[in-house]
Amino acid sequence: MGLLLVGIIALAGCAQDEPTPPPTSTPIPPATPAPTSTTATGPTSTSVPPRSDATNISVVGNVSKEFILPRENYDVSRNVSELVKPHFFATSTDGVLVEPEGDPDLVLELNGKVKIRLKQGDQSRYLDLLALESDLIGEHPVHKVFRLRAMGVPLAEGLAGKLDPDSFSNDLFHSVEFQYLQDKETSGVVSEVFPDGTFLVIPFDLPEEWDGAQPVVEANLLDIRPGTRLRFNPSGTGAFQVESDTGQSLDSVLGPALSLDDGGGAPPDDGFSEINLETPFPFLGVDYSSIFVGSDGHITLGAGDGTSAGRTAERHLGGPPRLSVLLTDLDPACGGSVHADVRSDRAVVIWNQVAHIERGSADGCDSDTPSNTFQAVVHADGTIEYVYGQLDTEFLSQTGGNREAVIGIAQGNTEESVEEVDLSGDLPLKREIGAIFEEFRPPPPESPKADLASPTHFHVNPRALSAGVSSLAKQYEEEILALPFDDQRYPATPLARKQCGVYQESLQDPVYVRLLTSVGYRFDSDQPGPDGNDDSRPFGERVSQLLRGGVGEKFRYFGFESSWVAGIFQLPQAFPPGVMLPISASSAMSPKSSSCPERIMTFPATYPSW
Repeated sequence: MGLLLVGIIALAGCAQDEPTPPPTSTPIPPATPAPTSTTATGPTSTSVPPRSDATNISVVGNVSKEFILPRENYDVSRNVSELVKPHFFATSTDGVLVEPEGDPDLVLELNGKVKIRLKQGDQSRYLDLLALESDLIGEHPVHKVFRLRAMGVPLAEGLAGKLDPDSFSNDLFHSVEFQYLQDKETSGVVSEVFPDGTFLVIPFDLPEEWDGAQPVVEANLLDIRPGTRLRFNPSGTGAFQVESDTGQSLDSVLGPALSLDDGGGAPPDDGFSEINLETPFPFLGVDYSSIFVGSDGHITLGAGDGTSAGRTAERHLGGPPRLSVLLTDLDPACGGSVHADVRSDRAVVIWNQVAHIERGSADGCDSDTPSNTFQAVVHADGTIEYVYGQLDTEFLSQTGGNREAVIGIAQGNTEESVEEVDLSGDLPLKREIGAIFEEFRPPPPESPKADLASPTHFHVNPRALSAGVSSLAKQYEEEILALPFDDQRYPATPLARKQCGVYQESLQDPVYVRLLTSVGYRFDSDQPGPDGNDDSRPFGERVSQLLRGGVGEKFRYFGFESSWVAGIFQLPQAFPPGVMLPISASSAMSPKSSSCPERIMTFPATYPSW
């Protein structure tokens, strides 16, 4: 049955095993400075008659035991409920669901799946709880739950070792210890959930394929051995017979060194030189009187290619016709050289001790830097030969950027996908297409678990996120991944304390008061202010005034060590304003071994209208 969210459940703290009676409401004291300690205070409220249009509603008593769950009792099947545990459901006396004012900010369907719909962004995702409970989540330790539209950028600069509201920009709640990547869609693990409904996220970057952008790319390690020769023999129109053999040596004649910039000087990275041939070289029906030798281990026909685009299958297939001898990001300026020897019936091109650009950056450019030596021979009859000497296969097979490599031939300007071959396993073979190649790829990162950012926290407030856009905030999206695991939980914020197994925060701390003043959200941003005009003051400023000076006529402020609520409340006529309804341990889920049954403060609420 779909249930509509209409209120807030906030954890009030430890209690005894027996239910306690509702406390007596007391007036809020006059304006006083913010307290200097985090000592808990009792509930306070002012008496305001119920609104005449108040609906006769009551709190549903069978609150799921998963909604109040101490930290040590996390498991994969309960975590989704943790995200919504501070809320309760209300029905009319005849059992009909109560419609809240305006659109609900969350819609829950607790029939094996959970749907979460936010006002801002209209994003929704389904999570199959049965799959989680059955461990049907693959080998990865995280599972996608839903997408939130967050607002604001956390830390403005650098690492912050202490709480300094001046270094924050736009968020009502968030981490106070570590810098977060600004303006970036990211992913993370929910590490802590607080009784006020907020939760901490440890963000990390996922490979793009995890977000459905592309299929998973598997590693294909470079397995061409020294002494290997690949021979591409023309076999009819548009066809090649490809063969390989071993025990071959490179040509002993290097030939003149190439400038790779057609202007002399030191060989540049990503450069090329045009080499005139004595006899034209035929390739796929076209005779070429020259070839363009590139620094990145390739030869192009008809035009040079000195771009720094990726050395991938897409690069191999696109652009001018190409002979990819070992197309990868090489840097001849790092102690190597490229040579061409033109003869009457062939041209021999040798890349001599050329290091990968990242190898040179990591190890320096000297005689001991591992490098690559290989050659291409283009014959006047159209035959193409690649011979490989020394190859830095270890480096090219390690995880890292720009370490892809391609070997093969291509007719050029090919946009459609072409099936690659295994040059060490499929040969000999004949293909009647203009592209024969193999792309070699290093291993991807082992898993997102290994790619966690330093213990960064982002404190997410679902109610604030769904209520409106801050006048100060930028927008970016947060992909929240659930299923926390013990070895990746980090301490909560410095103002957090552990009570009844749950980390809690006090918003009465003066430092939080400063934070609420400097940042914040405006609920119901389309509503006029109290004077009839649009009020541009952020919500944080108003909450700060409540914390410092009392509530005034239209506001109730309930302050506890663990949570806070401020707003215009519509209470059932059967209960006095500010009532706190105790719920027994059997209803509210406390560990049997614990002496801390949970007491839940419950009341219907609407957002403040300014």
